[in-house]
Amino acid sequence: MNVIVIYDTSSETSTYSCVQLLLNALKLNIDLKVTEFFLSKDYVYNGCLFYPDVNLNINNSMEYIINSLDNSDLFIIASQVSKCDISNEMKLFLHRLCCSYLLRSPKSPMHSKIGLSISTTSGAGLFYTSKILKRNLNSLGIKNTLKFCRTLYEINWENVSLKAKMKINKDIFKLSYKILDLHNHTYNKKTSILRKIDLSKNNHTLIDNSSNVIQFGSWKYQSHLHNRHIQ
Repeated sequence: MNVIVIYDTSSETSTYSCVQLLLNALKLNIDLKVTEFFLSKDYVYNGCLFYPDVNLNINNSMEYIINSLDNSDLFIIASQVSKCDISNEMKLFLHRLCCSYLLRSPKSPMHSKIGLSISTTSGAGLFYTSKILKRNLNSLGIKNTLKFCRTLYEINWENVSLKAKMKINKDIFKLSYKILDLHNHTYNKKTSILRKIDLSKNNHTLIDNSSNVIQFGSWKYQSHLHNRHIQ
């Protein structure tokens, strides 16, 4: 399974920790290829993202992101709640992403993907933030969308109680099985469609190239005339 993750902040957040829990849960059941992007603090001004796999900043990288998304199975948006809303960096990024897909083609290749929004907060604004993230996933053309959101009442993940972490870990495992179920359903559906296409092509070839039907009809017609001649 190919996974693309977009973070609106650095890796030192509770949202990042929840994403890592989910990825580890998925790895127990399926092979993963994960690509992670972090929006820089000045993304609003220079449109720059940080791609840790190659340790460089990618300017004007929307086309690179889109190409990665086209080859992905799961698209995760990980956003901290900032002032009861998503961050300005994430707003701008989602706006650019939606516009890019609208300009590319009327048929979005995202309809077969799985979209997931993960957001955490230490206070208010979680319901509104998760609603906005899900709406943006739907606007990209993604039909299968899921969300995971938690109010942790702590700014740092280290300060979250063990009881809360255990509950989060349990819910994350349930979420991982939902994702796997959707992935298997989508894969089986694609396989079924490809089989139908192959069968239709084979049947079409048999019908077009089958001379036995004509020969049988001709033989039957000749036999009928022969019988009439005998009579």
